[in-house]
This record gives sequence, structure tokens and C-alpha cells, in this order.
Amino acid sequence: MASEFLATNILEDGFIKSFAPILFCQKLFFSGRTNFEYRFASGPNKRQRILTVIALILIICLFNYSRFSYIMNYETVISNDKFLFALNQASTSVYMIAMIASVIQARFFDFNKASEFYMKLQEIGNIMKMRRSKARSYAMGYHRSIATVCILIVFASAFMYSSQWYNYNLTLMMSCICWATATFCLELALCLHTGIDLIAKLKYLNGILKSECAALVSPRGGRGGRGGRGGWWYPRDALVQRWVLEDKRALSDSDVTLYLKEIFKGYKMFSDVFKFQVSQH
Repeated sequence: MASEFLATNILEDGFIKSFAPILFCQKLFFSGRTNFEYRFASGPNKRQRILTVIALILIICLFNYSRFSYIMNYETVISNDKFLFALNQASTSVYMIAMIASVIQARFFDFNKASEFYMKLQEIGNIMKMRRSKARSYAMGYHRSIATVCILIVFASAFMYSSQWYNYNLTLMMSCICWATATFCLELALCLHTGIDLIAKLKYLNGILKSECAALVSPRGGRGGRGGRGGWWYPRDALVQRWVLEDKRALSDSDVTLYLKEIFKGYKMFSDVFKFQVSQH
């Protein structure tokens, strides 16, 4: 029984690499909720949580110091008006609190659920007996890498632009805002692309059922060309269709029931893990 438990919890290399870009950047920002170590999914360790607390304290102190100093020295209209000053302090504080709350929730709460969810996500693919798992993991990892790079470019550009103002307080304040917003965007990107992974599995099952009904057969063998809905940030329908045709097989009623049951379990776990980020957005 112990060996069977370990076998079901060991993650495949392709699965780990498909999530590596986002999870690596989250580690750099001290905001990740999951570690893939020794091919197992686990939550942040004690050292990582301590580093997160230190980073949050520094961010809060530096942000408040730079914001207050900038307003008092350069924004005389705001500093001289008590209402505008209070409104500015309240609005920026609420924004930073929301971003920091996202980090705290991901780093200190429900990370065990996240680890179980990633193991369940791979288990669903194994139960569905999906072939060419490496090719599918590469396609998913490709889109996650693009999303991660775009997020980093946007916020790196914002930081570089603010550094050209030659204002220490403003640059420091923008750095804190960029850090908080980037961590939030990385978490949303992880939420989005993990949900897309589940949707791809549901489309895969739907494609097999369609192919059995002969509704997906085309004159060229049903490969679908390059069409279909999709884009650079998530797989096209034609890509999922190609996976179906390369893994064409018949399904019994019990198979369909089992696959749908496992997919819906995955959706339930997904909503439990990312409900805070979705509601916050």
C-alpha cells in the first residue's frame, strides 16, 4: 500500500516542467504556494515562510516611508489638504493590503490543498490514459512561459521607467508597487493556466465522444489544420483535436462516467485552492 501511495504522488518530469516558469518566478518573489521537490508537490517550508514575512515587513515599511516622504516633499497640494492626504493614504493602503493579502493567503493558508490539487491534476491525466503526455505538457508549459515573460517584461519596464525620474522616494515606492502587483499577476496567471489545463482535459473527453459520433471527421483526416479558437496564451481547439485523433479509442459508459467524475473533482479542488484570487480579482 505504501508503494502504491508513493507511485500515485510522484510527479512526471514533463508535468513539473510545464509549471516551472511561473513557480520559479513566484519563488523569486517569495509568493509561491507550492514546491516541486524530488518529484513531489509540497507547501512552502519554514525557511521560505520566514523569508516571506521578512520581505512583507520590508515592503510595507519601505512603501509607507517612500510614499509619505514623496508626498510631503513634492506633492504640496495633497500634503496641505487633510482630506486629499487621507484619501491618498487610504486608497494606496487598500491597494497594497489587497496585494499583500494575496501573498499571505497563498503562502500561509491552503498550501496543502494546492499540493493535493497538483497531484490530482496529474492523476486525472493518468486515469484518462492520455497518451503523449510529454507533448501536452510541453504545449501547456510553452503558454505558461509566454505569460510569465510578459508579466516580468511589463513590470520590469515600469520599474526602469520610474528609475529615470531621478527621484529616490518615487522609485522606491514604484518598486514596492511593482513587486506587489507582479506577485498578484503571477498568481492570477497560475490560476488561469491551471484552469485551462482542466478545460483541455474536458475538451479531450468531449473530442473523443464527438469522434465516436463521426462529427469530428474532416476530408483531410480530421486534423483540423491551424484553425480553432485559441491563441498564444492558451492551446487552440485544433491542438486538442489533434491530441484526440492521435489517441483515438472507444470509450465505454463506465469510462465516460469515471472521467467526468474525476474532472469534476479536479474542478472542485481548483475552486477551493484559487477562490481567494478569483474573488479578489
